[in-house]
Amino acid sequence: MESEATDTGGNHCYDCLQRRIAADFSDRLFFRYGLSDSALPFASKSVVQIDLNNKSNINDSSAQLVLIESANGDGIPSLSPIARSGPASYAAVEPIVGEFLSGSVEDAVVSSLNLLIEGKPSGSDGPDFLRLIGLPEEEAAADGPRRVRHPNIVPVLAVLDAKGHSNLLHPKPPFTLENVLNYSPKALKSDWHIRFLIYQMISAISHVHDLGLSHGNICPSELFLSDSCWVWLSIPSYQLKKPNFCGTSNCVLRVLYADLKLLRSNDWRVCFKRWWAGELSNYEYLLLLNKLAGRRWGDHTFHIVMPWVIDFTVKPDEGSDAGWRDLSKSKWRLAKGDEQLDFTYSTSEVPHHVSDECLSELAVCSYKARRLPLSVLRSAVRSVYEPNEYPSSMQRLYQWTPDECIPEFYSDPLVFESIHPGMSDLAIPNWAGSPEEFVKLHREALESDRVSREIHHWIDITFGYKLSGLASVEAKNVFLPSSDHTVLKSSGWRQLFTRPHPVRRGFALDASCLEEFEEADKFCEHARYLSPHYRYRDPVADVSTAEILREQPKCEAVEKSDQVLPVLSHVDLSCLLECMEAEEECSLGFQELLLWRQKSRGSFSEGFAEDVFSMGCVIAELYLRRPLFDSVSLAAYRDKGILPGMVEKLPPQVALLVKEAIQKEWRRRPSAKYLLESPFFPSTVRSVYLFLAPLHLLAKNGSHLQYAARLASAGALKAMGIFATEIAPHKISASAASVLLIGSSEELGGLLGENFIVRHLLPLLRSIVLSCIEVSHMDKPEPFHSCNALALIDSFLTLDGLVSLLPKEAILKELIQDQICIPVRVLLQTRIDLPVIQVAATTLVTVCQRIGPDFTASHVLPQLRELFDELAFSQEETLKPGSLGRNLKVSRVKFDEAESHIESRMDLVLLLYPFFASLIGIEKLRQCCTTWFLLEQYLQRVHSWKWEYTGESSKSVSYDKDQRPGYGKISASEYNPAKLLLNGVDTTSVEQTIKA
Repeated sequence: MESEATDTGGNHCYDCLQRRIAADFSDRLFFRYGLSDSALPFASKSVVQIDLNNKSNINDSSAQLVLIESANGDGIPSLSPIARSGPASYAAVEPIVGEFLSGSVEDAVVSSLNLLIEGKPSGSDGPDFLRLIGLPEEEAAADGPRRVRHPNIVPVLAVLDAKGHSNLLHPKPPFTLENVLNYSPKALKSDWHIRFLIYQMISAISHVHDLGLSHGNICPSELFLSDSCWVWLSIPSYQLKKPNFCGTSNCVLRVLYADLKLLRSNDWRVCFKRWWAGELSNYEYLLLLNKLAGRRWGDHTFHIVMPWVIDFTVKPDEGSDAGWRDLSKSKWRLAKGDEQLDFTYSTSEVPHHVSDECLSELAVCSYKARRLPLSVLRSAVRSVYEPNEYPSSMQRLYQWTPDECIPEFYSDPLVFESIHPGMSDLAIPNWAGSPEEFVKLHREALESDRVSREIHHWIDITFGYKLSGLASVEAKNVFLPSSDHTVLKSSGWRQLFTRPHPVRRGFALDASCLEEFEEADKFCEHARYLSPHYRYRDPVADVSTAEILREQPKCEAVEKSDQVLPVLSHVDLSCLLECMEAEEECSLGFQELLLWRQKSRGSFSEGFAEDVFSMGCVIAELYLRRPLFDSVSLAAYRDKGILPGMVEKLPPQVALLVKEAIQKEWRRRPSAKYLLESPFFPSTVRSVYLFLAPLHLLAKNGSHLQYAARLASAGALKAMGIFATEIAPHKISASAASVLLIGSSEELGGLLGENFIVRHLLPLLRSIVLSCIEVSHMDKPEPFHSCNALALIDSFLTLDGLVSLLPKEAILKELIQDQICIPVRVLLQTRIDLPVIQVAATTLVTVCQRIGPDFTASHVLPQLRELFDELAFSQEETLKPGSLGRNLKVSRVKFDEAESHIESRMDLVLLLYPFFASLIGIEKLRQCCTTWFLLEQYLQRVHSWKWEYTGESSKSVSYDKDQRPGYGKISASEYNPAKLLLNGVDTTSVEQTIKA
């Protein structure tokens, strides 16, 4: 155990942070990496992981959490009433995380809503929640304590106290708004989606202000997003400015960073000028560029990248060219060679030179192999640990890798020392006597005049203009583009500069370097957006949020009480549907916004007004795709009232809203609640928000399913318009499936119309089926596959009914596109239950009848060839029904009500072959099916079926009807798993096994 160290508060280096977490919770709470606000590796927040099943799967993101070390936990109970409190220990964390993973943390709230919808006594949680998300005050309990969490506030699961500090624990969100703006801005599909996002943000801020609190740090990095763009606002920081060094007094790494001059503010403009003039080191400036590009210390998937500057063959000597790396070429280019890269570019379907990250997870973990746990190495490098396969020296490491370097090789002597038996220390060159000396000499090489004169080339390749356009082709630096730009990403390429980076000057200016100074100044002006500002006033140094909050007037809602809220009987299903009713979409009138502005009510607290200003900046950035204010433009606005010119590039309605929010006089800025009520938001935004908010609580899937299904069956989809399913919270979850499948197909068609079905239902149903096929190949316990089979049956029953309502073109595009006929894809699976196979086959028959013989022959039969070949050569006569028939009594009963069910895959021959012979003709069928002779022999031998010619071209099919089993078509009204689940049948297994 380390000797106890005294703290100076605030941040800690990652090693100290890891030791503090181990001291508070034990090593079983696995430290993954820190979350630093600055470019240096000091943080009070970290990503940790808990392994409840002892599987050591470090890539299981479901168990990843964010741990925040705070001076105190004041304000958390009101912001996140679900938070548990107590002393810090692993024993305290384990049940809390277990509840979170099982979905029981907020299940009582959704269950209360379900009871409320049914008109049964529901308790106070449901009405409390409805009030939080905007139900009119007269419709829900207006007074009393707030006992539920607002769905757009990050759910703090626990506040656990340790000596001298508190530990806040919340789920790790997959993305931040900063990620989306930097790496996947096209994921914000439309203006409506952006307004829906803004509505969530303002709703969260309004709630924080209702509690009498101000946030104080609203910016894209503090706005978290789920896979479906659901927003969580971070918990307000409890210290606005923390020291930029390790707060542990006896930390050995303090010396390494003692001479660094990098500012905590991450102001690129200031740092660039200091670096250009030689006042800031290359190391520090490169760290800042990494921070601006979104790269993260300790995150092996997106680690801080540094250039290799020497090849380690000889001791670096500025007077000699030997051993120095060419910084005008990427390490990938140096390793692969121009000839190979030219060949790759010219022969690839998508022209590119580089197919991987400039610093991959494999490379980072190989570099740091001596210090990383074996579980990490087995996951990232190789599943079988073999220490002799890791490069043994710096020179071999440099020769082996096509990737760039890491900062630890310039700063941390410990990275060379192995903690694993059997793995030797990483050998340093013979011209260095110790790791400490090597780090010193390596760092001096990075700071040398030679590297300083060339480093701008490496910056152009890694962060600058040589990442795109003709310059990237000439530099052989064209990266393989992402396959889908609309998918949210937490990492990726961010091109910081679009012009060549200036050469470092590095000494005092005189009259002879005026031209260079002007060039650097123009470059600085060009890249001002790298220094964003989201606050009108500067944060107060070293003042805690709690101190600022004492100046804020408190709202009545902050008072705590144990009183149980009365539940109003008139809050029921009809009330909810009325609130969800959306008017016909039309263009919002600019005059309405002008009238709203004239009536605008100002903020009654400067702290609240500061949050509104920040929100206005974020809204503008969502549309402009770059920050509204930088240090220069903000100073001009403060001093002279000059708005940034980019405001005029905003759509008129957006510009009006932003101008209101960023007014100089803070008393004139509208309150967050008044912004929320503005005509800027169409009625569909509010109605969809009301419907989706409960689906984002930390509740069980069964509860989500019942809530969504009841509202959908009562007409909520029609009331909300076309956007509800598009922003459904889970790609394939019980909730989303029930929203789509709860009604019969005829009801869906009449309710939603052809356009809605084609644009939204068919693509999502197609995605559900394909995802279920993937799940069927997984090694999961039996109830999981039974629920998966239920989802497939539900999907095909719905498709079967929808097909008759849709044009042929839509069916071809969505169900048979890209040579993937959805029913055929399922029929080819040998591990799927026979009841699913039967429903898929009957759906295929319906689809082919709808599209007709020509499209069937050209699009469907070629995909069936593999199935017919399998059946023709199969020796299978009878197979037992699959697990669905054995384990789900509901399924067996319902299928027995039909005429019969298939007993083996061979029954597909009788179900499909005669049908296709009748539909397209026996000759066409035989042309498409090379094994027709074997199939017809089987049909005649087992089922007494044969094809007969009667005269001219007419055809008839002969059956022995006494031997032929009947295959009844199962209708959605007879069998609908979603309806069964809605009525409480077997929901327990669904809750336990279906995971979104």
